[in-house]
This record gives sequence, C-alpha cells and structure tokens, in this order.
Amino acid sequence: CFALASPSLGIVFHHRAHELILLKYHPISNSLGQRKGALEGLVLRLQFISFPQHFGLFATAAVSRKKIGNLIMPVVLKYRVETTKNQIKNHYRDSDGKVSMIKLSIIIPSRKQEKQIFFIQRAVDSVRRQSIANQFAITFLVGVDKGCILDSAISNILGIQCIESDGVSQAKALNAAIRQVHEGYVAFLEDDDQWMPNYLNSAMQAIAFCDFVSSTQSEFNESDEFIRVNDFPTPSGWFMPSSTLIKVGEFNESYKFHIDNEWLGRLSESNLKRIHMVEATAPIHQNYIQVRPWLANIINLSGGTCNLDRHNSPYPLVIRNLHSNSGMAQIATNSQYFEISKNEKESLIKRFGKIPW
Repeated sequence: CFALASPSLGIVFHHRAHELILLKYHPISNSLGQRKGALEGLVLRLQFISFPQHFGLFATAAVSRKKIGNLIMPVVLKYRVETTKNQIKNHYRDSDGKVSMIKLSIIIPSRKQEKQIFFIQRAVDSVRRQSIANQFAITFLVGVDKGCILDSAISNILGIQCIESDGVSQAKALNAAIRQVHEGYVAFLEDDDQWMPNYLNSAMQAIAFCDFVSSTQSEFNESDEFIRVNDFPTPSGWFMPSSTLIKVGEFNESYKFHIDNEWLGRLSESNLKRIHMVEATAPIHQNYIQVRPWLANIINLSGGTCNLDRHNSPYPLVIRNLHSNSGMAQIATNSQYFEISKNEKESLIKRFGKIPW
C-alpha cells in the first residue's frame, strides 16, 4: 500500500487497488507542523485518525473512487503507514470493533515513607492533567516492596493498582509492575516526580518517529525551589510502546542504584531509535551542545541511536524532586552506598564499554 499527501485535502490512503480513502487533517497540536513542516505533521496524524473498521479514533474517513485532482502531491509514506497499522494493537476496541481509546500503562515505583501517599497522589494528578489525557485509557501500576502493599481502600481512592514485589529493591518493584503490561504504550514516573501538562502530547508526537522517548527535567528541592535543568534520561521521562519494553526486558535486579543506565545499555544494543526531548531553547546540534555536556553524553553514550528534539516549551516537561532519601543523595552521604555505586559503574563499563546514557 502507499499514501499521498495534500496540504489542502489531508491524507489519501490507497487501501485497495480500486479504492481511495480520504482523511481530513485535524492536528492535535500545530507545534510539529510548525517545527518540521506540514507533511510530517500529516504523517503523525495517522496515529489518531480512523479508517472505518480498520483504525479509528475519529470518524473522518470517506471512500471515493473518483480522481482527486491536481491538488495531491505524491509523497511515499509507506513506512509511516505500516508503523501506524502495527500500532493499532495499542488501542482499545469497542464491541463493534471500532477503536476508542489509546492504552497507556503508567508504572510508578514507590517506597514506604511518610510522604508516600502524598507523592503518589501528586504524580497521578500530574498525569490526569495532561492536555490529551482524555484520549487515553490509563492504568496506574504502582510497584511496592514486599510486605508494603497499600490498603485497598487507599488504592481505590487514588485510582491505582498496587503491585507487591517479591523483594525489597526499586528494580523488583518496577519489574513486578512491568509484568502486568502486555500491550499499549508504557511510561515510567517515579512517585516523587511529575509531568508538565504537555508532556504526553509531546511524547506521542515524538514516538511516531522512534521507539523510545526520554526527556530533560527541571529539578526542585524539598522547598520547591528550582535547582537546575537535568539532562540525564531519567525513567520519569521514559515513554515507549510495550513492544520496546518487551524487547529490552525487565530491569536488572542485581543493580541497586544504576538500574536505569544498565537498561539504557540494553536499549542501545537493541538498535531501537530514540528521541530525547529538550526544551525549546536547548542546543541540539553537535557543534553547540558542548555547553550542555550531559546532552553530549546522551548522543555519545547511547550507541548512536539517540537524537535530540525540541518541544515548544521553554521549560522541561518533567519535574524532578530532589530530597534527602533519593538514591543519589544516599550515594553522596553513605560510604557503603558510594562503594556499591562505584562497583556498579565498573560493571557497566565492563559490560558495555562505557556507562550508557
């Protein structure tokens, strides 16, 4: 099959040799078209427009056997069309077979401490406030340590599923939740972090051109004072189809602190394409990113699989909370944890030849 694009008419999808299906163009966001040109915006929209009984979030398709005219500009979009067809399994279907909502599982690791419920509520609320949240069937999977499962009444109030792991580590809590995911899209959000309202929209735009999305973060201290922009691809900015998660696999439970680096190393080995989202004012070209050395690390330590891409906001789309109980804070203040971290880094270098980003 092939497709033709017209800036004035929309997408014309050649479904059969004798049929043309014309789709009106209704952009979710104008930002991608403004940044990358109208044709890429049209391609992206294929994820959200419906084909009767084939795809279908919105009934905007019409079948025609007539010649469309000279307004059509022939552009081969075969790869994008096939990608969209493969992604249809990421949607719910109604009883009549039509697609209704995009499946999205949010995996939230959470440790027992005095602010646990507050953190979970805040993280979950930041997801529900997403600008396109109403297009998703969202499941919150909160992974907790063995013996620390939340009371069912609290889980019901929060609107989450609490998944008890078989051990006491972040990796085990994450993996317990991961085992509940079999289809749709997957995102990670640590319980003390939050998403800005346009994170999900930007991630959905980016995932049309790759297999894995990450993001920079704004870091705040416990007094809600802004500290810095952090360019490391922390899991709270990860977004992917479930097929990516299945291919890369669960987190390595032999690691205590650097489970994200180890997972990113296996992601790079899979040769899946990555996009790291940065704010609108960030440098993205190799000649200029030396002023943001951690962005250079992402490019240089991702195995050549990652590109940087700006979204429209001047601020990062992920908010990261720094506090005294965080893993990095423990490494800085506890000599035993420092040695564990050092050994894990040496293990990463031995395994991957570098510390993956």
